[in-house]
Amino acid sequence: VSNRIGIYFSISQHTRDLDLLKKLAIYLNCGVLETPKTRLNQSTFIVYRFNDVVKKILPFFGKYPLESNKQFDYKDFIKLADILENKKISENSI
Repeated sequence: VSNRIGIYFSISQHTRDLDLLKKLAIYLNCGVLETPKTRLNQSTFIVYRFNDVVKKILPFFGKYPLESNKQFDYKDFIKLADILENKKISENSI
């Protein structure tokens, strides 16, 4: 059992938009594409590596902000990434 805390980034789209997700993965040079067995009409671009999230995903969406309510979730995501990157969290604070 691991006591590690981490984050990942994901975007899901209908499989008709799989090419868009592929282009995003190629452009950012990170992440993987997955199609859940329980949702065969959905594809997901996922970035698991913390360093890729901090060095590639955050700057990308900083430059090209989301234009929806997801922007509020993204701002919280940035705060969490900052806490984890600067190791401002401990097991006792959870």
